[in-house]
Amino acid sequence: MRSYPFIVLLILLSEIAYCNDFKKVDAYTRTVIKTEDFRQMSKKLTSPFETQQDKVRAIFVWITDNIVYDFEKYRADRSNGGYTRIYGRSHKEIETKRQKIKQDKIIKTYNNGKGVCEDYSYLFEAMCQAIGIESRTITGYARFNPADIGKQTNTVNHAWNSVKIDGLWYLLDATWAAGTTDFRTGAFSKKFQEGFFLTDPDVFILNHFPEESKWQLLSHAISFDNFSKFPFIHDGFYDYKVVGYNPQIAYLNSKQKFTEIQLDFQDYIPHIAVFDDNILIKVDSLMKDSIIKLNIPTFGKENSHIIVGVKNGNYFDPILEYKIR
Repeated sequence: MRSYPFIVLLILLSEIAYCNDFKKVDAYTRTVIKTEDFRQMSKKLTSPFETQQDKVRAIFVWITDNIVYDFEKYRADRSNGGYTRIYGRSHKEIETKRQKIKQDKIIKTYNNGKGVCEDYSYLFEAMCQAIGIESRTITGYARFNPADIGKQTNTVNHAWNSVKIDGLWYLLDATWAAGTTDFRTGAFSKKFQEGFFLTDPDVFILNHFPEESKWQLLSHAISFDNFSKFPFIHDGFYDYKVVGYNPQIAYLNSKQKFTEIQLDFQDYIPHIAVFDDNILIKVDSLMKDSIIKLNIPTFGKENSHIIVGVKNGNYFDPILEYKIR
C-alpha cells in the first residue's frame, strides 16, 4: 500500500466540475425535447455550445436525467452469468455480432429510457461519438458497499466511461450519477450526483478499479490489493466536497486506545457525527479552518465499522467508513 502523509488532493472530485458553472448548460439540456434518434438528440443537445466540456456535460446530464436503472434487467443478467455468449467462425464474425448487440442495446436504452450500467455507458459513448468526441466504455470492479473493504475478488461488475476533452482523458460514471438503486427491493431513487462527472482519478480509483490499468489515469497505477484496502467512500464524500482525508487505508488498529481521523472540506466543516456500527458515539474533535480531526476510540473493538458522516436532525449522511482490526 502506498503510504502518504495527510494529502489535500488538489481538487479531489473534479477540477472542471468545481471550477465551472454548468447552470446554463444544465438548464438548456432539461428543456430539449427527445428526438427519435440518439444521434440527432446528441447534436440537438450540444449545438448551442462551443466547448467540448459543455457538450460532454449536456450529454451526461441528459442521460442521468432521462435513463433510469433497470433492476429487472440486472436480475436477468445475473441469472445468465452476467454476459452474452457470442459465437462465430472467425474473430471478425464475432466482432461484427458484438458490435450489432452493442448497437441494439444503445437504441433500446435510448428508446425505453432504462438500462443497467453497461447500457448507460454505451449510450454515453455513442452520443459523444455522434458529435465527434472520443469516449470509451470502461469495465471493471466497483465497490458497492462497506462489506467490500478488503475483498479480494475482482470480478467485473460495473461499467463507466472515459471521455477525451481538449486532448485529455477524464473519468465519469453516468449510472452512479443518475441516482441509487435499493438492490433489496429494486426501487430506483433519482438523485443527480455531481461528484461522478469528470472525477479526479485519485478519487475515482477509491471505488472503481478498471480491468485495464491504463484507465486508472494515474501517474502510477495501483494494484487491486491496494485498491481493496481503501476506506469505503459514501455519497456524502461528494456531497460535502471532501478534499483530503487520513488515514489512507481502511483499517484502524484495535490495539491503539485512539486513532485520529482527519477530514478536509473544500467549503466548510458540516455537523460531523461518528457511528461505531449502529451506535452514535461521542468523540473529541479539533477544528481549524476547513479541517477537522476526530479522536476515535478503537481499543478492543475488532471488526467494528467506524462511519464518519454528517448529522442533520434525525438524518445521518455517511461520508467515509473504516474497519477496526
